[in-house]
Amino acid sequence: MPMPAHPPKNPSSPFSSFHGHHVGIRVPDYDAAKAWYTEKLDFRVLQEWPYGELKLA
Repeated sequence: MPMPAHPPKNPSSPFSSFHGHHVGIRVPDYDAAKAWYTEKLDFRVLQEWPYGELKLA
């Protein structure tokens, strides 16, 4: 199965030149945390998957 296309980068973001491999953060509200990271910090979700009862992105 091919990987989905990545969301576009935001070149006007002050974080656009940052690079990282991965981050692991436990949060009580997955959807709220994902929204905060994508809307406030311009992070992009490249993949999501379930892991037992958890959601990972």
